[in-house]
Amino acid sequence: MGCYFETSGALHPGQLLFDVLSVENGPATRLAHSQQLTVTLTLDAGEEDLVVRRRDGVIGQRRHRLQRLAHEAFQQGRVLTIENLAYRLLGCGQRTLCRDLQHLKRTDVV
Repeated sequence: MGCYFETSGALHPGQLLFDVLSVENGPATRLAHSQQLTVTLTLDAGEEDLVVRRRDGVIGQRRHRLQRLAHEAFQQGRVLTIENLAYRLLGCGQRTLCRDLQHLKRTDVV
């Protein structure tokens, strides 16, 4: 997986800034009082995503993007929720995303 972001602060085509809850928030922390952090994510990697779509179809492209988004967030010390990924980033339902995660786990993708 390539480096999709750099420290200059400039966004590249296909990237976005996305606010997520900090992992430091406890489960009892109310959303209104939770710390939010910004993460830089690559939603569309251009030609790379097109190659994956031609090879693996729409489902394969979604799974590829899921892996990239989760990896980028983790590399920045953040985690994405199922709700963030499904509803706000990938435009699918939670059940679809859960099936994708099960598929990735079966194929030894961490």
